[in-house]
Amino acid sequence: MADAAYREVVAPLLDGGRVGAVEWTVDLGFAPRVTPPWIERLLAFYGELGRSFAHGFSFSPLSGSFRPRQAEWLAALGADVEKHRYAHVSEHFCFSFGGGFEEAGPLPVPMTSGAVATGRDRLARLAEVAQCPIGLENLATSFGPKDALEQGEFLDRLLSPFGGFIVLDVHNLYCQTHNFGLDPEALLATYPLDRVREIHVSGGSWDATAVDPGAPVRRDTHDDAVPDEVFEILALALARCSAVEAVFLERLPGTFTSPEDGARFRQDYEQMIRVMRSVEPAPATDARERTPWEQQVGARPPEDPELAAFQAAQLEVLSDERPAPEMLGRLAEHPASRPFAGYVGQMDVRCVEVAGRITRKFGRRAAAVA
Repeated sequence: MADAAYREVVAPLLDGGRVGAVEWTVDLGFAPRVTPPWIERLLAFYGELGRSFAHGFSFSPLSGSFRPRQAEWLAALGADVEKHRYAHVSEHFCFSFGGGFEEAGPLPVPMTSGAVATGRDRLARLAEVAQCPIGLENLATSFGPKDALEQGEFLDRLLSPFGGFIVLDVHNLYCQTHNFGLDPEALLATYPLDRVREIHVSGGSWDATAVDPGAPVRRDTHDDAVPDEVFEILALALARCSAVEAVFLERLPGTFTSPEDGARFRQDYEQMIRVMRSVEPAPATDARERTPWEQQVGARPPEDPELAAFQAAQLEVLSDERPAPEMLGRLAEHPASRPFAGYVGQMDVRCVEVAGRITRKFGRRAAAVA
C-alpha cells in the first residue's frame, strides 16, 4: 500500500530482510494515480528476483456486460506490465458494476454456463495483456452456503483453459465458515488445491445485522489483527496445497491508528512465517498443463444479457436502503431474477443486509450523458 503510515509499519520488516516477496495492487498506480518512488524501487528489486507479484481489484471479470472502463483497465495494465517484471497477475472473483452503476463493491456471481463463458473471455483478455500466468482470488462475500461451496468448482471452470492459478485468501474462507457454519477442512476440499499458487492472510471485522443481531456477519475488511482461527486455516491450506509460491499478509491503508496496530501487524507477520515453517509441505503433484483456448479473443467482447440484467437488478435493490427482508423480496420478484430464482432462493437475509451496506458505501452511478 502506498500511504506513509503503511510504509512506516513495514519498514522494519523490509530493512530486516524479513520480506521474501512483494505484491502490488496495480490499480493504485493507474493514471491519474502515480506509483510512489519507494514502491517503484521495491518492485524493481523484487522483480529482478522473480518475486514481485501483481494484484488487481477493479477489472470486474464476472460482469455480464463489458464496458469501456474494462478496456481502459486492460490498457493501463499493459503499460504497467511492460514496466515491471511481475511473476504473475491476479484479480478478484466477482462482479463490481452493472446497470446504472459504474462502480460497486465486489459481489458474488451464480455459477451458470453464461457466467463461465463471459468470465473466460475476460480472463483471456487479461492473459493476452499480462503475458504471464494469471489467476483469481476467492471471494469472502457470499449470499449463502451454496455460493461458498460452489466457488472452488466455479474457479476451476474459469481457470482451466489457461492453466490459471488460485489466490487462496484464508481469511475469506474463515468468513464463510463462520457465516454459514461450514467446516474449514470440508470447505477447503471443495477447491482444486493444486491450482493454489499464492495465499493471502488478513484480519477483518464483524457486522451486526438488524435481522439477527446475535449472529454477526464476518467481513473481509483488512482492518484488524489476524484471528488465531485464520492461522489454523493457513496451516490446513499449506499442508494441502502443493504449488504455493508466496504467502502475503494484507492490511488496508488508513487502518493503523496507533503504534500498537503497527506492532501487532509485525507480530502477525512473524506468526505467519512460523506457521509456514512448521507445516510439512504438501507432496508435489503434476503441474496443471495449459490447455488450448478454443475461442479466439475477438474485437467485440461477448456479453451475457441475462446475467447483466440480474446484476443490474441486484445493485438497484441493494442500493435502496430498506430492511433486508424487503430487499430480498423485491429482488425475488424482479423480472431479471427469474432465470436465477434458485440462486435468489438460497440467499441468507443477513448477507443481503451486509451486501446492501457494501453497495451503498462503494456504489457510484455512471455519469449521465447529455
